[in-house]
Amino acid sequence: MMDLASAATAATLAAAAAAAVAAAAFLYRCWTFERFLQREEQGVKDAAAPSSGGPSLAERLHGLPEPLQRFFKRSISDEECLRCRLWVARGAGSLRFEPSGGWKPLAAATIAAVGPDPAFCYTGTVQLVPGWLLPCRGREALLQGRGAMEWRLWGALPLAASQGGRLDHSALLRWLAEAVCFPPALLPSRHLTWLPAAEGEGGGPARGARAVLRCRGARAVLRCRGVAVQALLTFDEQGRFSQLETEDYWRVLPGSGEVVQAPWRARAVGGHKRFSLPGGGSVEAPTQLEAAWVEPDGSEFVHIQFGIYSLEAE
Repeated sequence: MMDLASAATAATLAAAAAAAVAAAAFLYRCWTFERFLQREEQGVKDAAAPSSGGPSLAERLHGLPEPLQRFFKRSISDEECLRCRLWVARGAGSLRFEPSGGWKPLAAATIAAVGPDPAFCYTGTVQLVPGWLLPCRGREALLQGRGAMEWRLWGALPLAASQGGRLDHSALLRWLAEAVCFPPALLPSRHLTWLPAAEGEGGGPARGARAVLRCRGARAVLRCRGVAVQALLTFDEQGRFSQLETEDYWRVLPGSGEVVQAPWRARAVGGHKRFSLPGGGSVEAPTQLEAAWVEPDGSEFVHIQFGIYSLEAE
C-alpha cells in the first residue's frame, strides 16, 4: 500500500509540475506578446518627426479644394495644433466577421504619427464569446511603409498573422481613415496629395430653390515607399467629415478565403466633439464611426462600429 500511495503521490506531483510548466509557458507567451505590442507602439513614437515650424495653416490651405479647406478651418483651432506629431485615440465598439455573424465587443487604442512616413499601431481586445472566456488580443500596424497584423487568443495562441504585400495598401488606407480624428495629419505633405473630386464625385444637393450639385469632396493620394492608394473623402456643408470611400482596400471573402480588392467605406455616424490639446489648441473629430464593405450587388456589410471617448496628442 505504501508503494501504491507513493506512486500516486509521485504521479500527482508530476501532473502538478507539468501544469505549472504549461501555465508558466502560457503566461510567458502572453508577456512576450505584450512586450511586442509595446515595441510596435514605440516604433510609431520614433516615427513622429519633431515639429520644425514651416508654413502657416493659412499657407498650407492655399489652393486646396474648397470642401477640404472648410474641414481644416473647422477642425483645427489654431497653429498650436500643428506642433502635435503623435496622436492617441481610445474607444470601444463592436465588430463582426461575416454579414450573418453576431457582434463581438471590442476595446482598442490607436497611436498614430505625423512624420516623414505615415505610421500607426492599433491595439485591441475582441471578446469572441460573451464574457471574458475567449479574449482575442492583437494589433494592426503601419511602420516604415509596411502593413502588418497579428491576433492571438488570450494574447498567447496565434489565430491570424500577415505582413507586407497587399497589406501595405490596406494599412495606408487604414491610416488615412484613422487620420480624420487627427486633422493636422491630413494636411498636404510629401506623402499626401489632395486633388479636387472628379465631376459627379462627392456631390450633395445644395439648399435653396434651385437644386444644384455642390461638391463636398476631395480625393486623397497617399504614397509611401513605392505604394500608392487613393480615397475620396466627403464632408458636410459645415466642414465636418462624412465619409471615406476607396476601391484600393484588400478584403478576405468570408467562406472562400479569397483575397480581392473591394470597395470600402468608413464614415461618421454620430456627433463630433472638440478635444483640447496641450498648449491650448483643440481639434474637432467624429466620435462615432463605422466601416463597411460594398458587396457586388451594391449592398453594404457593416463590419465594425466604434466610438471614440479619448483623444490625446503631443
